[in-house]
Amino acid sequence: MKIITDIEIDISDKTKSDITIKYIISSKHRETNNPSKSYWIVEYIEELQCFITNYLNNYKVENLTWGLIQEANSLKVLGRNTFKEELKLAKFIDSSKNNIWHGYPADYKRKNHDRPCSVVLRKWVKDKIITKSKMLKIRQGQTCNL
Repeated sequence: MKIITDIEIDISDKTKSDITIKYIISSKHRETNNPSKSYWIVEYIEELQCFITNYLNNYKVENLTWGLIQEANSLKVLGRNTFKEELKLAKFIDSSKNNIWHGYPADYKRKNHDRPCSVVLRKWVKDKIITKSKMLKIRQGQTCNL
C-alpha cells in the first residue's frame, strides 16, 4: 500500500496505556526516492506492530524506542537506507514528547544518532535477541550479521 500522506493512528488500547498514545505512519519514510531518508519495505501494519511490540517490551529510553522483528535465527529486514542497503533495526521517536510517535529504519552503520543506546542493547542481549559481540559492533557502527 502506497502512503501518500501521513496517517495518525491511536494505539492506546494496543499499548495497554491509560494515556493516549498515537503513532504516525510517515509518508516521507515510505518513499523510495527520497535522497536523504531511509524507507520501510515492510507493510505499514508491520511497522506499527514493530513499534507496539518493542514499546511494550520497554526497549526505550526517554522519548526513543528501538525496534526489530525476530524471524527464526535472524532479524527481519525492515527497510533500506539511501544506498539501498538492508536495515534491520528501527528507531521510533516521540519528538513532541506528548506520546505522538513516528519511526524509520535505522542506519546504525552510517549514522551515529541511529545507533541504539547501551541500555537497550544490553536489554536485547539479556533477552537473547543479540549476542554481546553484536552489541559491541552495533555500538561502534560496525557490520554484523543480525
